[in-house]
Amino acid sequence: MEPKKAKLLSLIYLLRAAGVTDKYRTPSAIKELIVLSDAGLLLLEAMKARLPEESENGLYFGFLLDLYHKEFWVDVEQTDVGALIELFDKMFFEGSLRLPWMFGRDLYDNYYRLFTDEKDVLSLQETADLLQKSPQGVAQIGSLIVGPFGIIDSSKTYRPIFPAKKIPLWHCSDTGCEQLHKVELTLSRIPEQRLADEINDAAVELLGERVDWSMKFRETFPHQYNYYNNGNVNDIAAVLTSCLSPVELKTLCAQLLVEHSATMRCHIKMRGPTEALFKNTASVIASKFTREQCLQIVLTLEDKIIIDALEKIIHERLIHIPASETRWPRLGGRGPAGWLGMYSEISQFGFRQLSNSFPDITLAMARLRKMILDFYSDRKIPESTLTHLLRFSQGATVLQKLDQHINSSDPRQVIRDLISIHDKGLAQCLEYLKFGFSPDINCAEDEAVLINKILWKLGFSVAAHATALRTFEARLDALLHSSREITNSSEAERERTRSAAVNLFVSLEELLDLTLSYSSWLFLSDHFGSTRFRFSITEGRIIAARHLSGKKIGSGDRLDLRKDGKNTLFPLIEGLDVLGNHVRALRKKNSKKFLRKVGDEPGYAGKNPLEIFPFIHTLFLYDVSDADIAACTNLLQQASSLLRQGKICEVRNKLEHRREDFPSKEDIERCCDSVSKALKNLVLAGLCPVDYYRVETKIDAYNRRVEIFENYSGHKISVNCYPSHLLSYNSPSDGPIVITPMVHIGDSADVFYADIVSVSEYVEMWKDYPKRRESSSKTGTTALANNGESVNVN
Repeated sequence: MEPKKAKLLSLIYLLRAAGVTDKYRTPSAIKELIVLSDAGLLLLEAMKARLPEESENGLYFGFLLDLYHKEFWVDVEQTDVGALIELFDKMFFEGSLRLPWMFGRDLYDNYYRLFTDEKDVLSLQETADLLQKSPQGVAQIGSLIVGPFGIIDSSKTYRPIFPAKKIPLWHCSDTGCEQLHKVELTLSRIPEQRLADEINDAAVELLGERVDWSMKFRETFPHQYNYYNNGNVNDIAAVLTSCLSPVELKTLCAQLLVEHSATMRCHIKMRGPTEALFKNTASVIASKFTREQCLQIVLTLEDKIIIDALEKIIHERLIHIPASETRWPRLGGRGPAGWLGMYSEISQFGFRQLSNSFPDITLAMARLRKMILDFYSDRKIPESTLTHLLRFSQGATVLQKLDQHINSSDPRQVIRDLISIHDKGLAQCLEYLKFGFSPDINCAEDEAVLINKILWKLGFSVAAHATALRTFEARLDALLHSSREITNSSEAERERTRSAAVNLFVSLEELLDLTLSYSSWLFLSDHFGSTRFRFSITEGRIIAARHLSGKKIGSGDRLDLRKDGKNTLFPLIEGLDVLGNHVRALRKKNSKKFLRKVGDEPGYAGKNPLEIFPFIHTLFLYDVSDADIAACTNLLQQASSLLRQGKICEVRNKLEHRREDFPSKEDIERCCDSVSKALKNLVLAGLCPVDYYRVETKIDAYNRRVEIFENYSGHKISVNCYPSHLLSYNSPSDGPIVITPMVHIGDSADVFYADIVSVSEYVEMWKDYPKRRESSSKTGTTALANNGESVNVN
């Protein structure tokens, strides 16, 4: 399609989707910019006769908005398309035309705040209330990018970021429903759209049904779009706004301004307050931008440039993504996803695209095979070389040998055997995957990281275990070694022991904090109605402090537990004992106070004879067997007792400088032994949470499936994926998950597991999502607050 025609179609698409504000005034000279075609001129006379009261200027605007029937009403070559774009650019910039802001959770939160009922359509006034104080929307059709800077005509980027009037805005009160429900907005249309409708009706009456030019347009838009093999990142705007916090988005924008300042600045018209924004360094400019300004200016660059810069700042830790965290767009225009249903994710490894239509492993295996074949083809490596490398694989041809090798070997080993043996082979593979920042390889560890990055991008699950327990074990060994190998008679020797002990106690505090937070969260939360089986240490700390602070401890004092996690060894050790007593005491009380109200149960609860809904209380400790409660509380208190017996706090105090009573070798060994035993028992029980990743799936002749999960040390736990009667308990994710084998769901044999949620700006941004209304039938003393926490339980 001709560039001018494509731009005009893009402009009209945007105008039809836009709403007008009270600033809107019909452009008085729009007729001067439009040249009608012969078909348009003929119909113009008919419309003058039909609508004699309408001005010719208004009718020209109507023909522009309707644009085509069997032919275009506008002579595109003679019409000043550039001037039309400038005209409407000013109107978007000044705010007389606006698009709904559809990214992030702004409108989702506004809807929850403004409306108490669940609607399918909003009226004109309700829509105005919803959009009040929301920013100018950002959209891109073809090369035209609309946003707070007006209309930017970007010559190198073509994207389908369609403006939307039907937007996902609410979750229903049924806790068993995960669907995000959409609401249709009613915008105040451009007044001349009424004339466009009249023109269309007249054309149908006189000429018959119209040709669907929009479909012809979409077939060529964006350029090289292929429904069955779409390599475009059509959810790029949603990734930037839903996966990055405003601060992180500004960090990316600053990085791009440093590297591509001229390109980005040349697209922005310096007018009004905009001009002052650009008078400073890249980081200062980005810090002054609003989120929507960041998004619009970043979209002037190609996807590869944006994503490569994003990966670079992730690698350099300018954006912190924890090892266990994968981010994906939860809300906001994802664009056409094609046959594969593509969507994007980011993690510590960077950016990748997955399919909603096929399992990740199916896509990963296909991509790995093609990547290897293309690698050898692009490098013009003789087939005999690949045949030699696969000489021990079965198959009559090289392709059969390759398939056998890929299907039977660890994917890491496949890449080592066939790719990394070649000079710069890994870097070429990363380039082949289209998007990605390639760090330097200076050692074997760097190469292993890059292989993990490639595997993750292909679609494989890659375990990224937390290091806290591994670090603790290394520090425990270091202190024991220091104690046994030196006499601690000189200050230099004591300093080495002191340093090793301080490191160990730091690790111990971290693990006891994790244990107390997780165990409190485990027993004192509503996992079905609130946590959704997602553990966050931040929430665990809050729950522990709320329930345990102020309780009596053995010495007669009161436990002082901070919810920010800044607790020393003493309150953490005592907290384990207090938690055991608290859970045991609550368990003895009447559980009726904590029964889930009828309106809070999923819609299917009690209606399916095959399903036994096990989460009938708002405190999980009442949905666990007596035996499990007894075993867990005993273990928590035994751990506290062991740590007291090891005189952990006393040994730590004696290690301070200028103390004459430096701990003896026996003191240190007793301390280390107590610490080792206590932590070992807590880890094995799953009360000190360890991240597990799926490593194997076993399926028997009856199609029963068991998932095998493994932690950092190689310890494996089997999880039954098809509980016989717990239809409401979802199968585990690939990881990271925490598994607590000492705790079972209801009276079943199925163990408790939950996803691990790390602390990050992304988690903070989505911390109280989804939001659900309280059901009308809810009564009683226990209610769910907006953040999903149970209250009034003491």
